[in-house]
Formats: sequence, structure tokens, C-alpha cells
Amino acid sequence: MRFMNKLDAELSFFYRELTGIPTFAETGGVTAVGEEAFPVAAGRSTPFIAAARYGEGRIVAAGHESYFDLSQDADGMQPFMRNLVEWLLQDSSSTLTGQIDILTPSSREAESSSSWSLVRIADWAEERPDPRTYPIAWLDESLRDTDIPFVEDYIKSGGAAIVAVKGWELEEKPSVIGRPLRLSDYPLQRLLNKAGLGLLGNVAVWSGGDPLPRLTAERAAHAHALCLLEKARSVEAGTLSIEDIPIGPADANVKQKTEAVMAVLSRTIESLTDASGLYGCIREDEQGLADVPLPLDRSSMPYTGALLVRRFKMASLAEDGGKSPYADLFPGKVAESADVIRNWRVLVDFGYDDLGYLRTLYAPGNWQSTGLYAPAGQPITIDVPEGADDLDVQIGSHTDTLFHLSKWDRAPLVALRQKLSPGLNKLSSPYGGLVYFIPTRPKPGTVATVTVSGAVRAPYFVLGQTSDEEWTRSLRSAPAPVAELQGTRIILTIPSDCVRELENPRQLMADWDAMIGKFDELIGVSPDKPLPHRSPNRPHRIVADRQISAGYMHAGYPIMIPIEPAGRDATDFAKVRDVKSGWGFWHELGHNYQQVPWFWGLIVEVTVNLHSLHMQDHYGNRSRLFTTDKEGRTHYDNALEFVSSGKPDKHFGDIGFFERLVMIRQLQLKYGIDFYTRLHIAYRELPEHDIPRTDQQKLDRLVVMMSKVSGNCLLTFFAKWGWPYSDEARAEVTALGLPEPDAEFWMWKEPGE
Repeated sequence: MRFMNKLDAELSFFYRELTGIPTFAETGGVTAVGEEAFPVAAGRSTPFIAAARYGEGRIVAAGHESYFDLSQDADGMQPFMRNLVEWLLQDSSSTLTGQIDILTPSSREAESSSSWSLVRIADWAEERPDPRTYPIAWLDESLRDTDIPFVEDYIKSGGAAIVAVKGWELEEKPSVIGRPLRLSDYPLQRLLNKAGLGLLGNVAVWSGGDPLPRLTAERAAHAHALCLLEKARSVEAGTLSIEDIPIGPADANVKQKTEAVMAVLSRTIESLTDASGLYGCIREDEQGLADVPLPLDRSSMPYTGALLVRRFKMASLAEDGGKSPYADLFPGKVAESADVIRNWRVLVDFGYDDLGYLRTLYAPGNWQSTGLYAPAGQPITIDVPEGADDLDVQIGSHTDTLFHLSKWDRAPLVALRQKLSPGLNKLSSPYGGLVYFIPTRPKPGTVATVTVSGAVRAPYFVLGQTSDEEWTRSLRSAPAPVAELQGTRIILTIPSDCVRELENPRQLMADWDAMIGKFDELIGVSPDKPLPHRSPNRPHRIVADRQISAGYMHAGYPIMIPIEPAGRDATDFAKVRDVKSGWGFWHELGHNYQQVPWFWGLIVEVTVNLHSLHMQDHYGNRSRLFTTDKEGRTHYDNALEFVSSGKPDKHFGDIGFFERLVMIRQLQLKYGIDFYTRLHIAYRELPEHDIPRTDQQKLDRLVVMMSKVSGNCLLTFFAKWGWPYSDEARAEVTALGLPEPDAEFWMWKEPGE
């Protein structure tokens, strides 16, 4: 890397008169892959600003649009902006003393100022701007393939370019090419790769705010992809320990360093286009890579692991893709003798609702089950009628991806999705999986008949349609390795081995539906109520997986759980209703039901268990709040000690989640469970302009809303619990003129100890 010998001077230019680089939430990663490129700033693992010289010109890539914000006082960004622009213009005849003309795509909206004037450029090939007249080009994802030669010539001739884009956001944009977008699909990435830079598809900085300290020249050098590639190879050869690589924060431990090395390398390798000088080497190494057995711990083989990430991410539903060597491990085998269905008709309902009115964290999505399974590597055909546009197919239920984990118990990507076109669609999944149809645009009253051939039957029970006798006679022995049990309000997706002996799916799913009904009841929704208090018209999903992406279980659509013991427990409702084995199900469903306007860090893992407590009571379990610690103290004991403390600086966050949950319980003890029903209703009825956005606004609004719903001034209650509400919230509650509670219920606990 040619610039490593003067890297300190380059970095000093960017950090001049700064103690650190400002940060912004969800900033994307960037990478330096060229000999004349270098990282400028990095998060705990990944760079988020990098720069390069290219010919006579220069280019900077940043993972957030705020790093080139032309407003006059953009979150204190002016000092950094000044340094960035001066570095870009260092070899230019232009200076910051006059107005600078900045080329920008015709779609960009921004006002010119005394410092710069935006000059819109619609076609680089036609206009061919002179960098002496227009010294900076502000580029984004609207760049076209036909533009690249002319932009490249502009930079090489002395022009400067800035790219400030979240790479992960580009990968999430709607795709028109039949599969999810990759960064390598964007001409902008090709241009960056030519200059030795690249955007990455990860988040380098999750929560912005405090500036990050200056990146030292040593750490910048070791965050460069070429340096890390060399170091990773040495680690695999046994000649270097990851512990000796200076990457990540100064206090990074071995685990954090390992994660940083793998994050930079794998994200860089997967995002490369063939315009990068590194691409050919990577492709050659990847093609020479033998199949690695799973389970796999990548921490001991960071380079091979990064190559595997690229290989796994290239999976698609292409008709000639073949079978993955990892398919039999998971999701599992289909017997070669299994009967293949022909011309199987599936009704696809496009009349789904937008459930945003619920304001919940995860409303049910709209996967539509078919009861069919596509065997790994075998082609299936899907005939879509004319007019049935806006339809995707997904093969596989296990949508958790594991690329961020160092250990893989299964292939890190096994569920694949693509857009269907009217007519005959031929495809094949390398892993196999249950077949789902997913409409992508609602069309009320529209139902399309889609025909499938080449799949096999899966064990599939639908409450109200399948009898127990049909189930036991034939359906539970269907050949697919994954089964589904479908109720009205929830669908369970579990290994077929877990249901082969199941005798009573009708009662099981009726019990699950009844439980979901209690969740709906608590938040005040039902099928016969008008909007915004109507319950969802489609089911939640729970999927059991060999390995999930985070935690023991996690919320979402679908909720993900481990196969053992939770997947098996899901088929025995006695386990679901028991506090020991059921709490996890209640907890994750509770996350799905949490309302976003009162969802923030301090109470995320607290209010979720409002539903868990409700289910605990409903099924007659002893309260978990009476669980004792090693000193024999209950959560109530610890919580009430905190509440009764007169410490002026006590803070709600200083106690554990279950101690905080006592506060939620006390409000129920005082005002009844319908207090929370009325609270959820009130939040759904809030006008959009009153919805709080920041954590402090959410905290303050909840103090006000709970006071209104209870009919009491709850300022003293929340003060006892160490809530840092603002003076504005205090004034708003005081202005309501509500009476104080008639008891010091912050000292209450439920009977039953």
C-alpha cells in the first residue's frame, strides 16, 4: 500500500482541529482495497470513511449521507466538512475562499450557498465536465454504467468525488432483477472499486452521538483490506495470532478482534465487483476452495471463512443451480422415492391489509403457505396467471442469516426468495425448503390460482380444514423434512420428526389460537372492531431452526426458536402454558406486540413481559417475581429496596430487568389489567404528529399517557422508580390537574410469596 509511509500525515489532514469524527446512527461500512486507498475512520470493527487518490484526482467514500451535508450547521459537521473538502481539493487549483461548483445528480435536492453552488448533471457522456471548472462531483447510486468511463476520466484528470451513502440501504432497495440486490449490482460500486474503495453492506456504527477518537496510522493500516487479507492468511498458516493484530478499539479483546477481522474481510470480499484489482485473486482462491464440513468455527480460519461467506451469498434460485453439499445437514433430506406433485393448484390472496395502524414492533407478515416442499437441487415450475404481477416465491422458512456469527451449525443462508413473472417460472433451491407465495402489493378482492409442479408434500395441518383423522392417516407422514401446523392466529414451522407421532393437532392449534387471543385482548384489538383497533387478519409465525441469528429465541416475522427443546415443546401445549418452558414463547410474542411509541432502551426488555405476566396468571403459574437470588431475595425485595431508597441520583436503569418489571406489575395491581388495554388503545389513537421519536420523548410521553389513563398524577410514582422525566413532562402532567394516587402503591407486591 503505497500511502502507508505517509498515512499519519493524510489522517492528520482529516482530523485537523478535531478531537474525533462525529458519528451518526446506522452508518454503513466502507472499505479500502486499493494500493492508494486508506481508512479514515472506523467503528468497533469496520471503517465507515475511507479515501483514495486516483490518477490526478481524489475520492472519499463515507457510510452516511450526513458526512457530506451541505446545510450550514449540520450537527456540528462544518469542521469535518472543511477538512474533507480541503483534502479533496489539495491538488486542485480551487480553494475554499470562493464559491465552489459541485456537480450533483439531477435528482438531488439541496440548496446552494455562499460557499458552494450545486450544478446538476444529467448525462456525463454528453456534458463531460472539466474538473478545473467543476472541482467536486457528489455521486450516489443513480450513477449509470454508461457514466463510469466519463466519471473515471474526470477524477483521473484532477477532479474530486465524494460518495456518502449507506451501503446496507442500497442492498435493501426494491429489486427489479428477480433476486435481492447486492452492492456489486451498482455501477457506483464498480467506480469505487476502480479507485480502490467500496461500500459495505453492514452497519459500522449503530448509535451515533459521541465522536469517535482519531484513528491512528497503525490501526488505519490494519483496517485496510489488503493488510487484513495478508494477516488472515498468516493466522490460518499458524504464523500469527489474531491477538497480535492491532484492529478495533485500543481495548479490543481477542473475540472482538476476531469479529473485526472477519467483518472487514467477509464484507469486502462479498461486495467486490470485477472492476477491483483484488477480484481476480479472490475468485481464484474461492474456486480452489474445497467444501468445508459443517459445523464450522470460522475464528481459526478468517480468510477461508470470508471466502465461504461470498460463496454462500451467491446462492440463488437459478434453475440449474444444483444441490448444496450442506442441504442434507439442514433443512434435511427428501427421500428419492418421494412422490412429486404435478399441476398442484394454490390460491394466492392479494387482499392483505397494511397493519401499520397497530404501531406494534412486528405485525404478522404475509407469507402464504402451500404445504409443498421443494427438494434441494431439483427443479420446480410455477405457472403464474396473467395479471398476477407483484408476486414473490420463497423457498425455505429459516430466514435467519448467520454470516455475522463465527460458528456455523448449518449453512448461513438457506431460505431464498425471488420475484415471479406471469407465465412459467422454472427454479431450483440449492437447500430445498417449504414453498411460500408472498404478494408484494395489496390488491383487495384479488385471488390468483398458481400452479406448482415438481415439489413434494409436507406434513401440513390447517385448523378448520384438516381433520385429525386425515392428519394421522397420511399427512403427518408426508416425505418433507419440515412440517407446518397452521392455526387462525399462528403457524408453527418445525422439523417433521417433531410431529410424526402428534395425535391431536386440532386441539393443539386451538390452544395456540386461544393464547394469541389473550395477547390481542390485552392490547384491545379484535376482528370485529373498526380500525385502528382491529386485530391482524393473518397469523404470526414461529419457526424452529438448527441455529438462529441471535439469542435463545428472538422476535420478528417469523419468531425464531431452537429445535431443541423449544421446537418440540411447541407441539405440547402443557409445556407452552407452563412458566418454565412457556416464558420464552410468551416473551418473544410480547416483543412482537410491543408498541413502538413506548419502546426504548430502558424498558424494551421490561414492558415485553407485561404479556408474559398476563400468560403466567392466565395459566395459573406462580409469579416469577418471587424467584429468589443466591442471597434468598426475591425480585420484589430488591425492587422495593430501590423504590424506598431516598438517593437523589437513583436511576431506573440501575436495577435488573425483573426488578423493573415490578413497576409494570404495580400499575396492574393498582389499576387493573385493563389499564394496559386502555393505554394501548390511547397510543393507537394518537395523531401522527404526536408520536414521540427520541428516547426522551418516548419516556416523557409515557409518563403523561399513563397519568391520563390512570386518572392520577403519577409523577411521584415515577420519581420513586428513578425515571428521568423532563421538566416539560412534569409541567404537562401537572397541568392536567389530576389527583395523587390514594395509596403508596409503589410499595405494593402481589400476594403469593
